[in-house]
Amino acid sequence: MLVPSLSVAPEAPVNVVDLGSFEIRAGVAGLDGPTYVRPSFIVGESLPSGGAAEAISSDQAISYLPDERYLFKPMPNRVVSQIIANGCVTREDQFSSLCNLLFNGSSRCKSHAFRELDPGYPMALFQPHFVQPLERDLIASCLFETHNIPALYIGDQEAAAAYSVGKTTALVIDVGYGKTVVSPIVDGHCIHSKSYRSDVTGKLLHEILEHEIYAQLRTQHGLLGTGQDLNAQDAIRPKESVSLLTNVQVKQVYDATTNTYTRTQLPPEFCGPSFVAFHKQLLLSEIVQFCFQASHKPMDMQLDYRGMQKELHEKGSVSHYLLPDGNKIDLSFSASLIPEGLFNTSVYPIFFNTRLLDPTSIQMHAHKAIVSLHDSVQPELASNVVVVGGLSNINGVLNRLKLELESVIPSVLKVKLVNSQYNNLSRRFAVWYGGNVLSSLGTFPYFWASKAEYEEYGISILDRRRL
Repeated sequence: MLVPSLSVAPEAPVNVVDLGSFEIRAGVAGLDGPTYVRPSFIVGESLPSGGAAEAISSDQAISYLPDERYLFKPMPNRVVSQIIANGCVTREDQFSSLCNLLFNGSSRCKSHAFRELDPGYPMALFQPHFVQPLERDLIASCLFETHNIPALYIGDQEAAAAYSVGKTTALVIDVGYGKTVVSPIVDGHCIHSKSYRSDVTGKLLHEILEHEIYAQLRTQHGLLGTGQDLNAQDAIRPKESVSLLTNVQVKQVYDATTNTYTRTQLPPEFCGPSFVAFHKQLLLSEIVQFCFQASHKPMDMQLDYRGMQKELHEKGSVSHYLLPDGNKIDLSFSASLIPEGLFNTSVYPIFFNTRLLDPTSIQMHAHKAIVSLHDSVQPELASNVVVVGGLSNINGVLNRLKLELESVIPSVLKVKLVNSQYNNLSRRFAVWYGGNVLSSLGTFPYFWASKAEYEEYGISILDRRRL
């Protein structure tokens, strides 16, 4: 029988943290939304020489800078590292630096009325269901021993997403940057054995889009077939602005009449490979979110889409995207065909020469998750489909997903996307909202583990206290 921890007052406020692969959301429970949203990247200071600063091993000591400004302020000897890879925290020192930022804040956040988390409050932290106990132990030891929080609850992101729409039984489809997961939630519990992961993630879409952009730029610069290649820093430049680069002379002015940028270049030592790679991901994410358009019906794989794109280009009836360095790219082919891979993975080997280890589409994973459970819960799962994650905000994805689910799920089951009418932020912050709902329940103190219990029982106490 579970009993609430007596070392923490049950009415104490709770810090709610959602560890996403591309974005971290945090805030004190009871507020309207997360007060802290930042990329899942952190800046470290490595070696004194600018050129060698990027060539470091994973176990080399790095002094991490708990200040978000440095993600947008290129300086010598800085390395931008991703804290969370595929939904998992890999290094304790990076996570500890993130906690310093959450608890102490930064000058950039404070200028935007950021409310720091209080280390004296219990914490509800949400991760993917497939995170291993060793990784949870890494997080727990960091929070309990280094930051001395009084109590901790580690829950499943998929279950929290269902709570965000007031459902305890639902089929959660999380389409994010580092993971795409289909998980059935029954009576508030995530059924791990019936949850499935897809290889089609936001990271894959970024890689394919980046390859397409480079191919177009090589053609524009006359390098196609010459054996030469573009410099990565010359192909997709980060977005600099004067306000974020106070210590260097950088100007970027957009002229609407000529549709061009006027700018001065940063010295090479200020833009290391990791800084460029980070801002490249931000730019690719922006293109995916605002320019991609999922087809309203399955696309014909027998058509020559590249030939059609060439004809449109010759007619001058294509839409261009203007990169920060002034280069124009044609997205008429990529904007609809790349997201098609979410529902038809054969797109990638046919058009983009990319093969997946598991070519199963999202709708087939959803079909397996529903029919593998008892008949009594199948109707409720089908009628309570919750779609969350960054890729769910691509135009047309929700309507297309509903169409695909109806085509594979038995007709006796009515398919309904319960959060299809919600705004983009509601799906983007769904896990945090669900954690907010869970932590407001009067029974929530029964599920967190105190520091004394963790010291006595170890990581097993967190596993026993999970919903």
